[in-house]
Amino acid sequence: MRTASERQRRPIPRLAAEGQERQHTEAVPFFDRRQTVSGVGRGKQRRLYDQRKAELIPASGLRLVVIHKAESTVRADRIARAPERDLAVVRARLALKVNPLR
Repeated sequence: MRTASERQRRPIPRLAAEGQERQHTEAVPFFDRRQTVSGVGRGKQRRLYDQRKAELIPASGLRLVVIHKAESTVRADRIARAPERDLAVVRARLALKVNPLR
């Protein structure tokens, strides 16, 4: 077990993590069927928000880590929990210096 002074020396990760499902990378009628209050389509709004996150989060001194659903084990269009694989995906994503949204 580490002492209190050893724990204090360890830097705190400054990151924002997001899990993204397929509506972030392709048109999905279920999610895109309505307009927003501002009159912009949901798909377009989502792309704008994703772009803003990619710009503003790093500008705030945080690292944006995006994990796509396709990186997980998927069965019948649902994420099937596989703890060892899930952990490997997260570790790999955290190890990357650049984390592209797409």
